Amino acid sequence: MNEPKWPWYLPGWHDDIYAIGMIGLNYCQLETAFRHLFAVSTGMSAFQVEALFQRLQNDGRLRIFDQLYKPRTDMPDLYKDFMAHFAKGYDVCTGNRNNIMHSSFNGRFTSQSRDVGGIVLAKYNKSGQQILCPVTLEELRRVADEIHDYSMFGFSLASDTETSLKMAAAGNPHAFVPRPSLDKPAVPQALVWSPLPDFQSPQPPPPSSQG
Repeated sequence: MNEPKWPWYLPGWHDDIYAIGMIGLNYCQLETAFRHLFAVSTGMSAFQVEALFQRLQNDGRLRIFDQLYKPRTDMPDLYKDFMAHFAKGYDVCTGNRNNIMHSSFNGRFTSQSRDVGGIVLAKYNKSGQQILCPVTLEELRRVADEIHDYSMFGFSLASDTETSLKMAAAGNPHAFVPRPSLDKPAVPQALVWSPLPDFQSPQPPPPSSQG
């Protein structure tokens, strides 16, 4: 059975389009993980989080998250360090996802010096200046993987924190002993966006008319 063919919207490669789709889907999972962690670490009920979380921009979410978990006296510094690490990674993942999803296709590129090629994404910054990001398939895959890694870390951290808080309240001495699988993922890398002149080679000076 033949697979249905999509119209030729863009002169790109299917793998790049697939990677961008996975970035979008993985990010929705990351937001869900943060919502759970937000509720557990701040002491809010699920109802309170649902009423608040979706109404906030990401900087507001992170600011409230930071202000509510840090002063807690029933949570050890180790777990607060986990929270801070998640927030740092979430911020970078959000920036990468938003920049990609709010960009347009601006052609392909080939770098002979790096022996790589990919697509060029373009968007406008808040100053109205167009900025570009030449991105390879490997870089798109890295962004998708980093978002997935932080989703899994967020879900695990939320589960461990919720369990430990209940154990600590019951006087269990084994509370806040992290599972061996609760490893910090590497801090994500932000994609680099630059204005067009940064990618243009300077023109050589005109030849001298003097003999």
